[in-house]
Parts: sequence; structure tokens; C-alpha cells
Amino acid sequence: MVQAPRRTQAHMTDSKACLLVAQLFSENWVLRDLTERDYGIDRIAERFHDECGTSEMLILQIKGTKSNIDKNNPRFSLETKTLIYAEMFSVPFLLVYCSVNEPSQCYYLWLQEYIRVRLNYENPKWRTQGTNTVYFPKENLLGTPRAENHLTYIAKFPKYQQSWVSYYLSLNDLCYDMPCVLEDVDLWAKEDIDALVEPAIKKLETGKNKVWEHSKSIYT
Repeated sequence: MVQAPRRTQAHMTDSKACLLVAQLFSENWVLRDLTERDYGIDRIAERFHDECGTSEMLILQIKGTKSNIDKNNPRFSLETKTLIYAEMFSVPFLLVYCSVNEPSQCYYLWLQEYIRVRLNYENPKWRTQGTNTVYFPKENLLGTPRAENHLTYIAKFPKYQQSWVSYYLSLNDLCYDMPCVLEDVDLWAKEDIDALVEPAIKKLETGKNKVWEHSKSIYT
């Protein structure tokens, strides 16, 4: 006999966790559901500032439990394919782990950064395993003032990286332009040299200003 689709306890717990997470984000964020099938992404969080969109986003995978989470060592066993999938994104990908019976226990982890600064060093062969245990910093609790500032920093980070790319490209422009000027410098009038060099310097200054603006906004 064909059975009807079942909604398991695990599915119900994860649904409750999604509702809890939505309540713990401040009004500066809009959390959007996904209408397609689940590929490891449960919500997209977009940050707003002064009622305006910022294009700054977070990807969330949300896991729930009915048990209390160990406050001294919060951790979760995550499928390796989820970690590899998270690593593919330029948008920050967060794992959120919540106790649905204790809303104060809702931890988050920035997976790409965790892979880069910890997992790659502590377990270089982690990609060959079926699962990996990830550890949440104890202070990474949703619904706290620290979390609001930290999540804002994380969401802004791709723009900060892009500002460094702009700066690097400006340096490249300068490196390409300068040899053209210096190779036959004795044959050029000063105004001709200035005309060639100044656009590259202007690009470099623009790149530097972008780096400064983004670094100032991301750390304040």
C-alpha cells in the first residue's frame, strides 16, 4: 500500500527553528523563504538601512533540535556536501543551530570563514569525510547586540573584498601605463607624461578610497 507523504518530527523541529530564527533577526533584516526544493538553503536574509536596501545578504541553513545545546561547546555534525556547497558562494553562507525549547540557544557560524581559518588547518582531509563536526563560537548567539553588529560585518564583507579587487586593478593599470611613459621619458614633454600618468593615478586613488570607505563602514 502506498503511504501518504510524512512530515517527520525532524522536519517539524526544523520548521520551528526557522520561525524562531526569523524572530531573532532585527527589523533591519528581511528573511525570504525559498519556493524551490531544498538544496541546503532555508532562508535568504537581506539587510536594510534607513528603510533602503543595501544589496548585502546572508544565506542561511537552519537546523533545529528539541534538546538543549551544550553552552560550553556548541557544535553540530554537518554533511560535508553542505560545507563544499557553502564554499562555492561569494555571498556569506551561515549555519544556524537552534534549540526550539530554549530560544536563547541559537548559534550561528559563517561557514566559508570557518573552512578557511579553522577546518583547512585542523583537518586538511575534511573533504574526504561524509560529515564534519563544526564548532560554534560561544558568543555567536542570535538576538544579541553583538550578533547584529557581527552579522552586518559579515554581510558587508563581499563588498569589502570587491573594494580590494578595485584597488588591485588600479595598481595593474598603473603598472601597465608607467613603463610606456618611462621607456622613452627623455622624448616626452612633461605635459604629455602627466596626461598618460594622471588617469592611472586617478584610478589608484579611486580604488584606495573605496577600500577606505568599505573598511570604515565594515568595522564601525
